[in-house]
Amino acid sequence: LDTSRIFSDNNLTTDKALNSVSSVAAANPSKVYVLVGLNDLNYGTRSGENVAERIGSIVESLKEAIPSVKVYVVSLLPITQSFEAKAIDEANSTLAARATEYGMTFIDIADAFKDESGYLNTDVSTGGYNLNHNYYPFFLNNISGASN
Repeated sequence: LDTSRIFSDNNLTTDKALNSVSSVAAANPSKVYVLVGLNDLNYGTRSGENVAERIGSIVESLKEAIPSVKVYVVSLLPITQSFEAKAIDEANSTLAARATEYGMTFIDIADAFKDESGYLNTDVSTGGYNLNHNYYPFFLNNISGASN
């Protein structure tokens, strides 16, 4: 990926992402992939449904700024049991249910990373929520397969 076309932040929240819509729109992309919300849940300031609604606002703002854009929202990934955050599954199920309403394609890849108990497989993570670098190709292949 061309790194000049990637917006990222180590502590990205839905607030920061919403404030960056104009920067994304300036690049005039034909497709935008959105993966945000885990930090909102980890900080404990928002419910899963509220995070999903905020992601919906990001999508609506993107579509308003770039009417022809195709927006893909990638599910929040699970976390390990030892780093349990609240409401990830709630956010993902709300996003899946409201995809049409928000005018987006929801890409649910969370299950591909879960262990038998429904948490992030500890083999794929360091720290309980970030993927090991060798799993990024698997991550990107799951997104690519769902967005073709």
